[in-house]
Amino acid sequence: MRILPGWPHRAEVVIAESICSYFAVDFASKTGESNVVIGKKAVIAYIPPMESPQPQAAPSSTDRKRRRWPWLVGVFVAILYCSSAFFYNRSLPVDLGFATVEAPSDGIGAYFAMRDIQLTTDRVTADLLVTFGEELTECTPVCGLREEVTLLVSPSTQSRITLPRGTPVGYSTPIVLFLEGAPYTFPFDTYLSRIYVQAVTVDADRVANAVPLVAEILVPEGFVGWQIQLGYPGADSVETAASFLKKDVEKANADYAAPSPSVIDDGQSWAFMKMERAFSTKIIAILVLTLMVILAGLSVVASHDVQAGKRPNTFGMAGWLTGLLFAMPALRALLPGAPPLGSWIDILVFFWVEIATMISLATFVLFWVRQAPMKAGAAENEQVSAKETD
Repeated sequence: MRILPGWPHRAEVVIAESICSYFAVDFASKTGESNVVIGKKAVIAYIPPMESPQPQAAPSSTDRKRRRWPWLVGVFVAILYCSSAFFYNRSLPVDLGFATVEAPSDGIGAYFAMRDIQLTTDRVTADLLVTFGEELTECTPVCGLREEVTLLVSPSTQSRITLPRGTPVGYSTPIVLFLEGAPYTFPFDTYLSRIYVQAVTVDADRVANAVPLVAEILVPEGFVGWQIQLGYPGADSVETAASFLKKDVEKANADYAAPSPSVIDDGQSWAFMKMERAFSTKIIAILVLTLMVILAGLSVVASHDVQAGKRPNTFGMAGWLTGLLFAMPALRALLPGAPPLGSWIDILVFFWVEIATMISLATFVLFWVRQAPMKAGAAENEQVSAKETD
């Protein structure tokens, strides 16, 4: 085979004749025709002229917007991540496990070491640690309380604690305190635990005498995910124990309380612990709830597209919807400090997410059950027609 000069770089010639002993191809670049000589016959074949490469069109504004979306989403997620990490670092629990004021020499120090929070029962588990001043201590030979002292603690499950004579220094007993708050407002819930303490001794004539007292709340290593504020009667405080017990949660703040305790000579003191969710906890809770709503919306859209014929009708869709249906309760339980069922996030978000997912699953299964026999019958008909054709 000999090709004459002038052959274009990209041209194809299809010759539908039997192969002969020789052939020559002569292209006419100007007319776009070629004379193909095969023996004594000539076949005229048209060869389209070469097309010059077209310049690529500039990306439209829609394409540019589509390219921006991943970057915008990435920046948004990065901002949320950095914000949650920053506020979590600021809300790390402060170690409040050391007493700042010692017991007076002629009195008693009552220290409430908080251990656990039980939001479902509105309780706080604590250990009451009691220390005595030098004038109330005697060593014969073991150092203990010189005379019997009675502690009145309210509101609590153990309102009257009697310390008999000889009680060792550093006496401790478990005690359960009460919480005031609304768990159903998660993650914007606030709680208040207030303590009223009174220390008295009873003489031989059965007359109660006040014992100088200092009451303090200790929070060893704090509570993770909570911001804690402590308040006590200050030296210049006009807030009495009786009026303190009438305060509500919102009014329990530093406007009328001191951040550290002081010795009360009349034997009556009070303290409170106010807790609210850390800002990082609020961000994570809101983000998880938002993603729940998005997943429920996607399940509805995906089920609708399958039924409309825009997506293939595969039973794997039912598996995904079923997994999503049972994954949502576990995701809700993993919320930081998850409240009991019945809070506002359940009424406004969680239950509706579950309902939307169940409706999507039910409608898809019904659609699949109705369509599957039709497709099976169509396949059998195709096989029968193929056999008849053969």
